[in-house]
Amino acid sequence: MSAPQLTRITAQDAESEPETDRTFTPAPARAYPVRAYAISVLSPAGFPITVTLNDIKLDQLDNALAALLERGYMPAEPPSVLASPNAPAPAQKAGPPVCQYHGPMKESTIPGKEGTYFCSKKMADGSYCKERG
Repeated sequence: MSAPQLTRITAQDAESEPETDRTFTPAPARAYPVRAYAISVLSPAGFPITVTLNDIKLDQLDNALAALLERGYMPAEPPSVLASPNAPAPAQKAGPPVCQYHGPMKESTIPGKEGTYFCSKKMADGSYCKERG
C-alpha cells in the first residue's frame, strides 16, 4: 500500500477551506476583555452616558480621558479630591432624613414637634426603631 501524495497548500487555500475540515482551528475570541474601565460622563449636549474602554492599559487611560475632554465630555460628578478645601459643602437633596436601617423617615404630626422626623419601622427584636431626624 502506498502513501497518499501530499501537496503543499498556500495560506489562501487554508483560509478558504471549511472550518469543519480543518485540523487546527483558530483560537476562539475572548468572551470578556482583559481589563475594562467604565467612565460616567456628560456628553457635550449634557446627557449622562457611560463610556466603556476595553483592553487598554492604565497609561493609555490618561490619553483616552484627555480625548474625551477635548471632545467636550465632562465628568458626570466631579471627584471630591478635586474640590477646593474651602469650597462650600454640596447642597443637600430635598426630602426627609434617611434612617440608616430602614430608609426615609416620617415627619412628626405631634403638635410642637412639627418639622422633626422619626423612623416608624420595627427592629428585628420587635421594638420600634429609635432613629430620629
